Amino acid sequence: MFDAQTQQLLDRYRFDPERFEAQRAWLRSAPFAPTMAHVHGDLAPLERDRFVIAEDRARGEEAIRRGEVAFLLLNGGMATRFGGVAKGAAKALGERSFLALRMGQAKQVADALGARVPCVLMNSFATDAATAHHLEKHARFGFAEDDVYRCVQGISVRLTETGDVFVEDSGRPSLYTPGHGDLAWTLEVNGIADKLKARGVKTLFVSNVDNVGCSLDPALLGAHLAAHTPMSVETVDPDPKDVGGAPLYVDGKLQLIEGFRLPKGFDGSSLTGFNINSFYFEWPALNASVQLAFYPVAKKVDGRTAIQFERIAGEISAHFPTTYLRVPRDAEHGRFLPVKSPEDLVVLQPILTARYG
Repeated sequence: MFDAQTQQLLDRYRFDPERFEAQRAWLRSAPFAPTMAHVHGDLAPLERDRFVIAEDRARGEEAIRRGEVAFLLLNGGMATRFGGVAKGAAKALGERSFLALRMGQAKQVADALGARVPCVLMNSFATDAATAHHLEKHARFGFAEDDVYRCVQGISVRLTETGDVFVEDSGRPSLYTPGHGDLAWTLEVNGIADKLKARGVKTLFVSNVDNVGCSLDPALLGAHLAAHTPMSVETVDPDPKDVGGAPLYVDGKLQLIEGFRLPKGFDGSSLTGFNINSFYFEWPALNASVQLAFYPVAKKVDGRTAIQFERIAGEISAHFPTTYLRVPRDAEHGRFLPVKSPEDLVVLQPILTARYG
């Protein structure tokens, strides 16, 4: 079905042909419609009084000192929004890249506590090589070689709305990464989970590399640990312009639901929190055998509609008790400062300068 070069990439990054054919069959039997991903059931927002941060900096600092904490940056994507440069390696503040800012901040926290905090980078097939070169060029931003782990998430092929292989204007099948729901699977198949467990890591802090406000914070880590749940999620007060997920009860069960899954006509003004894709996981929640659903999502590729199936890390909350930590989103202290385009970066320069110097 695929040319030799495409097949080589698919084989290298663990393409799942059975899952792909099942997704094709689904679209062939019922051509794509946004309602395919909609959640069904009785929906109710999380009450505000559930957003409680137990200020427990000492607890978080002690966990870091004991070597029980690692952080993971979601550094995947297709390297298309910053001129073909992998976002982690793109310049964010002066000559400093996103990785320089995010890894540098975590290194400062570790050094201040006399600790080592392993850094994991979950890359895509489109960003891994450039990320490896960037790390080597900058001496891993002060991290020891055995404190930095790279792993590559999965790969798949986009489809048309009726289940055929989507072919780009170049004549090649259109490849993509199937979402950060690959997290547990990627850590397992790359052997990273076992390596971290062997060195005593118990808690994994996860966030997007492009959320420049989401630093490693011992107080929030302590809040997660104090809650004694396998998973915690950072949320902020919602804004009407937000595009993403939120905590909702579905038939009485609390979980994160992505925006594209909400049924038409759902009252977004009732939401009390917005998911910023910043998580704290204990190992039980990162069980690769837990089956997360794949949802069809429409994307524009070469001016045409392409369908890709994605799974979402936040949906781990449907399987495990989860704590929701309400965090600030103001410019001075906010933890939600996403950079999705070069234009966003221009706006954020004064804030980044104030935070990172």
